[in-house]
Amino acid sequence: MKRYIAVVLAVMIWSAISGAAELSAQVASSFEQLQVLVKAGDKVEILGADGTSTKGQIVSLTPASLRLATNGRIRDYDQKDALVVKQKRGDSLWNGAVIGAASGAGFGLVSWIGSGGCDCTAGEIASYVGVSSALGAGIGMSIDALIRHHKTIYNSPVRSTSSRIGVAPLIAGGRKGVALRISFK
Repeated sequence: MKRYIAVVLAVMIWSAISGAAELSAQVASSFEQLQVLVKAGDKVEILGADGTSTKGQIVSLTPASLRLATNGRIRDYDQKDALVVKQKRGDSLWNGAVIGAASGAGFGLVSWIGSGGCDCTAGEIASYVGVSSALGAGIGMSIDALIRHHKTIYNSPVRSTSSRIGVAPLIAGGRKGVALRISFK
């Protein structure tokens, strides 16, 4: 009976770990969608179409443009001028809680099995594993609260370009070669 309970708990814990998904993976593809994720006063980093990266504070954001204050200057971005917008954000506490709870429950279960078990009821075993799980969830959330990194919150939609490639033989004055022509629109 003890082994049956241990196996059932292990399967439940594994299901919780493998089924967890990060809920905070939101990336906007237009300035209109970006308005939901940030507001005036938020600090962001923008990778422009010209290849420069600019850090600053959002002054205003409309569906057509983003105004950024950086080093005492104001810089305006049209939607076509901003390729990527990143913001420093904390890690999701949800995934830390799930991973911590599963780790704590697994540790509690392994320590109970390693101690030779006891003549406990299923409720007592579940409460032992539950307390270990709650401690693990608390530790996991604490660790996630300390993690901060730049997260992409806007990616410019893919722009289609047309290109042409031309290849022609080149034979002149005893020389042989190939002429290659590439053009983009």
